[in-house]
Amino acid sequence: MLGAVPNPKKTLEIDFPISQIKKTIVFIPSKNTKYKLFQKNDILNQYTFEALEFLSLGVYIDINLSTISETKSKIDIEVRRKVGAFDKAHEVSAANEHIQKITTAISECLILTDEQISTLESQIETTKQAANKGCSVIILALIGSLLAGSVLYSCS
Repeated sequence: MLGAVPNPKKTLEIDFPISQIKKTIVFIPSKNTKYKLFQKNDILNQYTFEALEFLSLGVYIDINLSTISETKSKIDIEVRRKVGAFDKAHEVSAANEHIQKITTAISECLILTDEQISTLESQIETTKQAANKGCSVIILALIGSLLAGSVLYSCS
């Protein structure tokens, strides 16, 4: 046991404009399905991804972007536990692996072509529509079963 340690962090300076990073960073889940976009703030250039882990509630990976110059940007990555703090060596090691995987996914996203980006955007939209349709069907089924149950109850 180490005692509580600070959240693992990494800072990268890369030769890509912030606009290109913002355009592609949302595709991290398509490069590594372990990660899901949890929230984003395009104005403040902040993105949070989540990952579930075996025997814990998982982690959040915070990514903050800032401009160094027109062609150079800074990426700050911080891994934090959903509950509690990092206090064991294996937890810190796992957090550092998340940083490495996220760094790799960012690299893979940055080299996407415009055609690949369009394809991924359409896949995401199709998935959202299917999920919304599935939710609508479930809600209608629940309402129908509630109504049928109340009709049956009133008839007895």
